[in-house]
Order: sequence, then C-alpha cells, then structure tokens
Amino acid sequence: MDVMVRVAIKGDPFTVNKAMFCFFVNTKAAKSMAFGPALLKDVPQAVGQRVSLIMQAKDSTGKTRSSGGDAIKVKVEGATTEEVEYQ
Repeated sequence: MDVMVRVAIKGDPFTVNKAMFCFFVNTKAAKSMAFGPALLKDVPQAVGQRVSLIMQAKDSTGKTRSSGGDAIKVKVEGATTEEVEYQ
C-alpha cells in the first residue's frame, strides 16, 4: 500500500513537505512464479553451461513485489542437486 508521510514534532503542525512510502506484504512462494529455459525438462542442456530463469515474486495477495529484501532459496535438480540462497 502506498501512503503519504508528513511529520509533526512536539505538537508543531504537520510539515508541508511530504514523502511517499510503500508498505508491502511478505513474499509468498505459492503465489510467485518462475519461467525461462532453465525450467524446461525436454530441452537438452550441456552440463556446465549457464541457463537463465526469471522469478516474479508476489505477495500473499497476489500483487507483484516491487521491492526486495526477501531471502529466496532455489533448489537445482539434475545430475547433481544444489541449493542456493539469494537475497
């Protein structure tokens, strides 16, 4: 939710200047999505080659996140299994 912030100190009137601030709900994995060639099972990929994917984080209401800060754990499975955490 976007809100407008103004400040009043020790009973003085609120400032004329304002700043916008955005509150957000934490990311929910079940609402988020990922896509890209790294997720395709039927496409042969050479071991040791980089492949990409895009993750779109969404909060529990389904709104796309516009800020970061959540730790994301990605589990890569194949010939070997590897877990990586991103933040």
